[in-house]
Amino acid sequence: MNFINYFFLFLNILINSLAEICTLKESLSLICRCIGYLDEFQIECEIENSIQQELPSFTFLDPEESYRIIIKNKNIKTLLSSSFKNLTISLLVLSFNNIEIIKPNAFEKIFNLKELDLRNNKLKNFYSDESFNSLLELFLHNNEIEIIRVNTLK
Repeated sequence: MNFINYFFLFLNILINSLAEICTLKESLSLICRCIGYLDEFQIECEIENSIQQELPSFTFLDPEESYRIIIKNKNIKTLLSSSFKNLTISLLVLSFNNIEIIKPNAFEKIFNLKELDLRNNKLKNFYSDESFNSLLELFLHNNEIEIIRVNTLK
């Protein structure tokens, strides 16, 4: 086999392994597409039920992997407690939704979160029970923010 054949074989194996990750979501109301990077996966999800207003838990993801999760332009009104618990997520984009409520501990035990994007939602307050130790960028503009609890952003 020459280099090109090995490359396409490797690409086929990689695509099949990514597809296995995405098939885990079938029992949920999420339709996710995976894109592999060198050291993490980017997950872009659609919500199957367009009238669903709560973001389901991401317990179907492997806690040993690192992810970038992008869910935009959906009718999400509430982030539930521990939706992303025990996951390594470097980027979490939940912009352009209708998020009004972030339940306590919604971001509990997210490891290595560098960027959180909550732009263009309907948030009135932003606080949580934990601090974002690794957070480098937080986007909250175009919300209806009235309260940001001081110790949220240590």
